[in-house]
Amino acid sequence: MAKPRTRKERIDFLTDRAIRFFDCYGDELESISQVLKIRLSRLASAYTVENELPREAIGVHSRVKPLASFLRKLEKTNWPMFHYPTDVITDLIGARVICWFVDDCYGMLNSTSRLPSSSASSRGLWKTTSEIRSAPDTDRYTFWQMFLMIV
Repeated sequence: MAKPRTRKERIDFLTDRAIRFFDCYGDELESISQVLKIRLSRLASAYTVENELPREAIGVHSRVKPLASFLRKLEKTNWPMFHYPTDVITDLIGARVICWFVDDCYGMLNSTSRLPSSSASSRGLWKTTSEIRSAPDTDRYTFWQMFLMIV
């Protein structure tokens, strides 16, 4: 296809590219998300036992950013050109570890060194970013977010 000339052509071109990507790789992205959740859940289980916490003190959730959310992000950033969605998005796969206490968020973050290093990660196919935040409008729990950036 020729380079899109109008804004509408650009939007249609990028929307089609994103749809093809999600159609082609959606199952694989979901599998990676589930593996991430399983590994973090096992780590959370070990952490709660080691620190004598009830298992429910740490929750783990993972997700793949839905196509609609990805398209909204493109719209917010004025539809930048991309070859792969990972050229313009840093949180295609994410995990959230919700803890009752801030110290446990840092403890879990430090415990990720126990996770076996992946050959995919060591070959530079993805990298992680993390942040710890308090939940909005409450001081009851804090969460740690982890994003896999497929590169």
